[in-house]
Amino acid sequence: MAANDHDSFMLLHLGDNDVDSKDRSLRRMLGCLPDDIQVREGDTLSVGSNENNFFVHFVFRMFQKRLRTARKLEVEFVAQGRIWVLHFGMNMLTGDWFVEFGISRDSSAVCPNAVLDIQANKLSPGSDIMQPLHLYMCTSHILAPGGICKHYMDGADTRPTVFWQLSDWPMDTNTAYVDCNGTLTAELTMTIKPRYPHRGWC
Repeated sequence: MAANDHDSFMLLHLGDNDVDSKDRSLRRMLGCLPDDIQVREGDTLSVGSNENNFFVHFVFRMFQKRLRTARKLEVEFVAQGRIWVLHFGMNMLTGDWFVEFGISRDSSAVCPNAVLDIQANKLSPGSDIMQPLHLYMCTSHILAPGGICKHYMDGADTRPTVFWQLSDWPMDTNTAYVDCNGTLTAELTMTIKPRYPHRGWC
């Protein structure tokens, strides 16, 4: 079976997808194995459509302990010819937790719509089923490479990241979204839309 772009990227990085060397050092100190990220490329969504999709499965080990220590957790993956970044962090001014995704400086601009499903490991209060957390991270803007958004195109139409504010569950000891080992499992479904729908893909 041929390796996909992400598999090749992981081989180049010796199996480590951390963006932050401090998190890599923290994992080693904690005896934590690397996070598991699997990318599955999708197909064109319909005949005559330029929209494509892909799916990413994440397993973040010792998620809470690492987030409590460093106040951020960030990983890279490759899909659709771009290097993507998924970032959990804290707004240091407000203390609010958030998750966001973007593309690296060396990637081309894109129009994405995403749904991030975070797996539940416990029953929700008053429910007899486990309810995953659905985050609809959609935007009408073009996602430009990180750090150069203002210089890429007209600033009003571009964004460096797609952002979702979380409640305080990342710090909740009894949260449903990590298992007994502190592992968080999530699935990202990404749809890539044409940047110029009236002129076709470019």
